[in-house]
Amino acid sequence: MQLDSSNAEALSLKASAETRRTEEKIDDWFRLARQHIDRCDFFHAREALQNVLQLRPSETTALQLLSEAGRREQEYLRVRQQKQKLYEAALHVWQNGEVSAALSKLQQVLELDRKPPDVIAPESGALYQNFYNQVHSEHDAINQGYAEARAHLTERNFAAAAGLCERHLSKYPNHALFQALKFDIDEQQRQEVSSQIAEINQRVDTEPDLDRRVSILREAAERFPGEAYFEAALRLMKDKRDLVNSIVAKARLCEEQGQYGEALGQWEILKTIYNLYPGLSVEIDRVMKRRDLQVRSSAKAHWVEQIDLHLESAEYTRARELLDLAKAEFPQDSELGELERLVSQGVARS
Repeated sequence: MQLDSSNAEALSLKASAETRRTEEKIDDWFRLARQHIDRCDFFHAREALQNVLQLRPSETTALQLLSEAGRREQEYLRVRQQKQKLYEAALHVWQNGEVSAALSKLQQVLELDRKPPDVIAPESGALYQNFYNQVHSEHDAINQGYAEARAHLTERNFAAAAGLCERHLSKYPNHALFQALKFDIDEQQRQEVSSQIAEINQRVDTEPDLDRRVSILREAAERFPGEAYFEAALRLMKDKRDLVNSIVAKARLCEEQGQYGEALGQWEILKTIYNLYPGLSVEIDRVMKRRDLQVRSSAKAHWVEQIDLHLESAEYTRARELLDLAKAEFPQDSELGELERLVSQGVARS
């Protein structure tokens, strides 16, 4: 064309070369535009398509891709906004202790995040994943704690079950699972306590030994700490035991001092307030015999004293009368036999 600027064949070849070069550029721009669209890089996609339209203003494919890029951008922004709202909602319920709700929302966030990559904030994917891992780990820990508490409840280990329940409720006061579990623990514990009260009362009623009764109630109070019934029953039983022991001690002291009537009175008091005292009837019979023996001994001593007085006064006839009365009450008594010999000697001397 430098030799012949109007050469028709050269002009045709030049036009053909420019057409092919334009088509190759357009193909390259289309390829880049589609890559940008697939990556949700809509700004660069539009820029590539504008380059196509500069080369070929009426290119329908470029116009169609521009329209598609606009639609996909709108969808991308909608999804991105939805992810952000779900993430913020998950963060809110997490801060309120609603772990299950937070986990559910984060699962939706990750599901949405797998489709179009976030080119505006590419670090958000890692943020969502890390938060999900944290919540999921806590969710697993809660489920494990709940399962352990349930296992303790099944084994009727109420203290361990309640401890796990309280520990999780202190961290998540509104957690429905542990709230319901706490109700179950309280209900079953009340049933257990009621059953134990009936059983322990039966054991106590059939146990005559007060020390053993106290031991039974002490074991119950230790097994059910804070249970007012067992604490009150233990306190009353200790008081009753102490009262009974004091009566027994007083009865034995009176017996040691020869006060058999007073000792018998103490045993009768004990019979009135606690007739299950081991060996009570034996104690009463023994003291009664000792009292009767004491009474008989006193009576005989009185007869002997009266007879001695009359012997000393040489009133042998009266001494004989008293001796006969004494022998009627105490036959075969050796001491009275000796007095009879003395009385007979006195009568003979007289």
